[in-house]
Amino acid sequence: MIKKFPIVAAILCLGRCVSAEPLLMETASRVVAPGGLEVGLESRCGENKYVVEGQPGATWSQSSGQDGLFVRYGLSGKSELRLELPYGWWRLKISQNGSALLQKESGFGDLIGTYKTRFWGSGEGWNGAVKADVIFPTGEEEKGLGQGFGAEPGVMFGWSGVPCAVDSYVGYRWTGEYRPYGVRHNPSDVVTYGLSTRFGNDVWAVLAEAWGESFDTESKGGRRLEGTSGRRAMVIPGVRLRYGNIKFKAGYGLSVGPVRYRDEDWRVLFGVSWVGRASFTLRD
Repeated sequence: MIKKFPIVAAILCLGRCVSAEPLLMETASRVVAPGGLEVGLESRCGENKYVVEGQPGATWSQSSGQDGLFVRYGLSGKSELRLELPYGWWRLKISQNGSALLQKESGFGDLIGTYKTRFWGSGEGWNGAVKADVIFPTGEEEKGLGQGFGAEPGVMFGWSGVPCAVDSYVGYRWTGEYRPYGVRHNPSDVVTYGLSTRFGNDVWAVLAEAWGESFDTESKGGRRLEGTSGRRAMVIPGVRLRYGNIKFKAGYGLSVGPVRYRDEDWRVLFGVSWVGRASFTLRD
């Protein structure tokens, strides 16, 4: 594999790799019931190995992971709020001519708040929904654990029933300027898109998702970084189980996009949460 863009760009993606579900994609049919509460943990880890032009014989191995604590609250039968605080880590090992250099960091990432509302459908059958993510710069940019203030609006359409469901998603992610290692950085704007299928019921389900991103050219220190625009994609099969008020999800993702733009060759995802009712009531 060959990477032409700086390694810091790959490391800093850690601050943006969390999404609404362990299998990445939010759906139009899924909205927490009025006054309902879901509290849980979503985790993922992955690895990428590659070589860099100009460094013959060198092997770069980057692994990273993230554990996100989240809370979802149902405002009505069609709207919900979500808040997530991730704790992330990354590890970079550079091996060349029998010697090795190791770099690693860990800490809290960027806080993510989400508002979602279903404008069409009732959960069963055809549904449409919109959401808005707001990313707050709580992560430490100097450690490659955050990317500053940002936002991602998105729209979802799908059909949900028993035993099958199909959903789609399109979003646009914007990130403001931030300064990793004291250097002014303007990351790419990103168009995200995905397609998911489900076979099962409320107790168990087999899931499959295809997820992609297209991004434009980044700039650093006021200079555009050539070769940083492109696209990447991942295919993720998984399972979901529910036992009473406890839900489990797990999946394994494989990158299928162009090699030079991958941030991970593979990814393992896991999620567990408790579903119940809050002792207070909010309305939208």
